Amino acid sequence: MRPTPVRARLRRACWRLLLVLLAWTSPLDARADDDQFLLRVTSRAEADALAARYRLTIVREVRPGELYRVEIDDDRTDDEVEAEVGADIRAVGIERNRALDLPEIPPDVSLQQSTAAILEALPSRTLVPFQGLQVWNRYVEQPATRVINLAGAQALTTGAGVTVAVIDTGIDPNHPVLRDALVPGYDFTRDQAGLPSELADLDQSTAAILEQSTAAILERDQVVSLNQSTAAILEGDRASQLAGRTFPRAFGHGTMVAGLVRLVAPQARIMPLKAFNADGTSTMSDLIRAVYYAVDHGATVINLSFTMTEESDELRRALQYAQERGVLSVASSGNNGRKLVLYPAAWSDAVGVGSTGDLDQRSVFSNFGSSVRIAAPGEGVVTTFPAGVFAAAWGTSFSTGLAAGAGALVMAAMPAATPAGDLEAREELAREALRQAIPIGQDLGSGRLDVQQAVRFVRAFTVGGSILPPDGDEDGDGMRNGFEVEYGLDPRDDSDDDDDADGDGRTNKQEYLAGTHPRGRHRSYLPEGAVNALFSVRLALFNPGTTPAQVQLRFQRGIGGEVVRNIALPAGRRATLTARDVPELVDAEFSTSMESDVPVVVDRTMSWDDSIYGSHAEHAITTPPGLEWYLAEGATTGDFGLFYLLQNPGAADADVEITFLRPSPLPPVVYRTLVPKASRQTVWVNLIAGLERAEVSGVVRSVNGVPILAERAMYANTGGRLFAAGHGGAAVAAPALEWFLAEGATGPYFDTFVLVGNPGDTAADIDVTYLLPDGGTVQRRYAVAARSRLTIWIDQEDPRLADTAVSTLVRSRNGAPVVVERAMWWPQGRWQESHVSTGATTTGTAWALADGEEGGPSRTQTYVLLANPSSQAGVARVTLHFEDGGTLARDFPIAASSRFNVAIAAEFPAAIGRRFATLVESLGTTPAPLVVERSMYSDGGGTTWTAGTNALATRLR
Repeated sequence: MRPTPVRARLRRACWRLLLVLLAWTSPLDARADDDQFLLRVTSRAEADALAARYRLTIVREVRPGELYRVEIDDDRTDDEVEAEVGADIRAVGIERNRALDLPEIPPDVSLQQSTAAILEALPSRTLVPFQGLQVWNRYVEQPATRVINLAGAQALTTGAGVTVAVIDTGIDPNHPVLRDALVPGYDFTRDQAGLPSELADLDQSTAAILEQSTAAILERDQVVSLNQSTAAILEGDRASQLAGRTFPRAFGHGTMVAGLVRLVAPQARIMPLKAFNADGTSTMSDLIRAVYYAVDHGATVINLSFTMTEESDELRRALQYAQERGVLSVASSGNNGRKLVLYPAAWSDAVGVGSTGDLDQRSVFSNFGSSVRIAAPGEGVVTTFPAGVFAAAWGTSFSTGLAAGAGALVMAAMPAATPAGDLEAREELAREALRQAIPIGQDLGSGRLDVQQAVRFVRAFTVGGSILPPDGDEDGDGMRNGFEVEYGLDPRDDSDDDDDADGDGRTNKQEYLAGTHPRGRHRSYLPEGAVNALFSVRLALFNPGTTPAQVQLRFQRGIGGEVVRNIALPAGRRATLTARDVPELVDAEFSTSMESDVPVVVDRTMSWDDSIYGSHAEHAITTPPGLEWYLAEGATTGDFGLFYLLQNPGAADADVEITFLRPSPLPPVVYRTLVPKASRQTVWVNLIAGLERAEVSGVVRSVNGVPILAERAMYANTGGRLFAAGHGGAAVAAPALEWFLAEGATGPYFDTFVLVGNPGDTAADIDVTYLLPDGGTVQRRYAVAARSRLTIWIDQEDPRLADTAVSTLVRSRNGAPVVVERAMWWPQGRWQESHVSTGATTTGTAWALADGEEGGPSRTQTYVLLANPSSQAGVARVTLHFEDGGTLARDFPIAASSRFNVAIAAEFPAAIGRRFATLVESLGTTPAPLVVERSMYSDGGGTTWTAGTNALATRLR
């Protein structure tokens, strides 16, 4: 069958030019535009009077009867005119009509991926269906669509009935992908209505070359430089015709942004508004006119892919005009790679957008901080380009195009609004919907855009063809609609205020008034945490189930007061929260309490110094707060500093007694302290009399019946560096007769120790079995005196243990329960780092780890350690869950009575450069029982493995 003319032309277009564009939208440079001002008045008559009084000429009516562009008639300075007119009470406001310019790429920003690498990645010429056309698959199926969960959103809506205004450099009105989506716009640079073509900014001969029909790419294709930022693959004839020609540096920008809007919301209409010339210049008055035009001509979403360093009262007034009429504004945050406050992204009237790569790392060029509300992919995204071709582009401009398309889907998911009631509610709901993102930390606001989650959020607020305002109370039960929807209650049920959905003894109404989770059936805790000039904290959260989770995190600060954050976590997804991104936690010590409606796994990593020369990690404690906690490891000898971290999440102060157990025959030392309600406290053990130089285990008791939690952090000052090495570990709620430790390694690099605490009044006889990788075992027997602790240096216990990977099984022979931990230090002879883990008291067939990373700036390496202490061989399935929703899985045979190591980089090469959670499942009709841990190592300051962490996995079943 012969292709249709449209299909044939599109096929030629797809093949004849593939552009790779490095388009950087840095903050607009502003300068005076020919002594012009924007004058706000209450009427045309007032404008005429002021112009006559202050020798001004009215150049243009920007808003009839409200806003006028005027210029000075004489040689007065701008400052003089601004002061004179501003002092007149008839002038509502006056500001300079700044001329704006888009600078080139900042000199201190570099790409993470070279042009050559991208060119090599774009060889495929497969065509796939898209809106009745055959389109290049690298556009339709590019990684960014998977990252933002686009397919799930488009299964719910495709944007029909919504118009997106793109205020930019114009558009290619004849691009096959775009032309059927376009509605008439306006060219403010020429004052012409219609579809403003970007090709009109080129000289006629250059435009003719780009527009000509050509055959498919031939073997003699070559890369041609179009300008400083653009390279193109052209067939030989056209390449030679373009040789030596210079393209304006912003040429194609509007077409590229529009192509990404079209990709996300294929049935939305696009209104091109040309306020920028192809060289990247504009004026404030043209931008303002474009915003008003968009609102007055039916736009529902406005895309603003530019930034400014200075505020404009009039531009903000225009965006407020849009907001009041239910129009969503989405703005880029800029490409300086810095923490900057830029406009309009920083205004509350717009959703500021930063850029990430396809692996959810903040783009090196993306700005971050308060101007960023969400982030979206902006590296090498494939989009449309003038002359019916395609481009690969970098910059927050293009992240914003994706976000604006998402805004169109969100708006399309709402019912039609009535002019009197729902307009502002629609815009407010749309902004909040886009912020239902996947947290990835890195000072990128709410996180990376998840379009499906945004659309579902909006649909939850749609009832009977109308919108429920988040701040309203539809059923009159005293709980906000937003609270009920967020936490899975019914905003139309006026009787659910008296229910106790999570069975904690508090009604839903009481939970609402307290700001707690009404369906928080699953709780976990992390007593340790600090953010200051030295320490940083990140939390990794993983939802291993099949149902979305609503997670509430409550941070209890050492100085008192709680800080609350809520995260919506889709099924099977992993998210990251960086504590430094929470302003109230900066320069604070804190503990963390988590509540969720479905089980969620949480890991915490603390690192110190910007060079990441040290770190430690722990999984969240799933045992409820209790009256007794036990720790096996601890030392204040030499250069060690030992700290106990006590968390009191309750509503009453806790009177706490700590009993420190020392090696026999030394007696215990007892210490007493008060932990205020809803707070945390740090106990520096070195300062306690009798413990200045000691090895200790600890028993922490609340003696007044107030439940608490406990952790321990231990640091070593070596090589003249504060806290050069350190580890942290959570306490356990009770001693036990059997303990399993999956991790362990000896040899010339690691020193590995097993620490055993006996808090009882009876000596404990313990058998220790060391499991080797080949299934062999080494057994030893030890005595642990009553109310004391024992240190076992594994390297020295047997020649077979001198240089090996090893797991450890500890059993009490005489019924005296003990507490067991394992610590590893490296390198031998000059310890620079360590990690620790409490043993598991039970095996399991499914385990989860929320944190994991391969590569990245610190060249992190992750290892998953599996111990099979049984006599039964088995098979373990290891599945990685990435932040973008992708997964990778492999099955591994596990010998009986053995220890197995999964090196993630070697077994899952595609994980390099990505963060992930790990699910480990034992397979078979009779699965082998397993114990799972994770170790992570990072380089800092040019030194290998300066930082290292270990954590026991969370047992699922």
